[in-house]
Amino acid sequence: MKYQKWTIQKKPNTNIWWTRITINGETKAIFANSCKECLEELKTYIRNNKNGIKEKKQTKKHTLKQWFETWLKTYKVNNVRDGTVYDYQKMFKTISKYENLDLNELTELKIKEILNSLNGERTKQKVYILLKQLIKKAVINKLIKENTMLDINQPKYTPKEKTILNDKNMQTFINYCNSIDGGDFLLICLYQGLSRSECLGLQRENINFKNNTLTIERSIKRNTKDTLTKNVYRQRTIPIFESALPILTKYKSLQKGQRLFNLEYNRLDQMMRVLKEKLNLNINTHALRHTFITKCREQNIPLYIIQSWVGHKKGSKVTDETYTHINNEYSIEMAKKVKF
Repeated sequence: MKYQKWTIQKKPNTNIWWTRITINGETKAIFANSCKECLEELKTYIRNNKNGIKEKKQTKKHTLKQWFETWLKTYKVNNVRDGTVYDYQKMFKTISKYENLDLNELTELKIKEILNSLNGERTKQKVYILLKQLIKKAVINKLIKENTMLDINQPKYTPKEKTILNDKNMQTFINYCNSIDGGDFLLICLYQGLSRSECLGLQRENINFKNNTLTIERSIKRNTKDTLTKNVYRQRTIPIFESALPILTKYKSLQKGQRLFNLEYNRLDQMMRVLKEKLNLNINTHALRHTFITKCREQNIPLYIIQSWVGHKKGSKVTDETYTHINNEYSIEMAKKVKF
């Protein structure tokens, strides 16, 4: 909008309104959270200069919570998965006692205090990454003058060794799943290498029995609605593997739009607690995906093929370094083949 000869406009891809004014040879940029607020500050600046009043330093506060909500709405909502937005909100709650801090109070010392107040290496690392993004964008939007994160190192995090099923306990696991309600869900995660959110998103039309293929296009994460998978690599059509076919055939009579597995996350958590106790297995649902990838590698399936099956970008190190494990029994068997 126009006021006299000055233009008030919105910064692209943000909720920040601004204008630039020059009076008596002095140029000033004015920023505000709304067009109306920016107009009022512009009028005040003009009035004060006409009356010879030296402008007082702006004292308007931008709290950490206010900026987090603006940042989330501007840069993340509609650009990332609902589950990712939920993860950001969950992570911010861990530092909620600092939410009323003014952005200018986020000095290097204060940020280190925040990080040191947290428990767990992974939590510290995630909060560091969140604060780094918040402060970087705050500088870009001229809410603060300097990036106080530049000299702070990212907290170290050593991932725990991920558990997989070996040949011995795999058969025990399969037999148990065949005897319980919800067992089909766990077996499809194992046999098709799906994450639990992908498996929960499966609908009848995703199964093509003519071509024996399964299309992954939806995911249902904890506390989020059914959404189309936004990551282009996660949207994929994969073969129905031999072990999975008899299970998926059970759901052939479902109608289009019906989900295969109407399970809530609380129900899944309960299933895994009982399973761990009864089978004495320290695994979670993601361990089934780890097991699938590891078994494929043991059987010399090319890495780029596995990546296409599990929804990883071709060439990604994640498949090989993060998910593949050396099965001790397989390692011993392979060692027998080494001859000198």
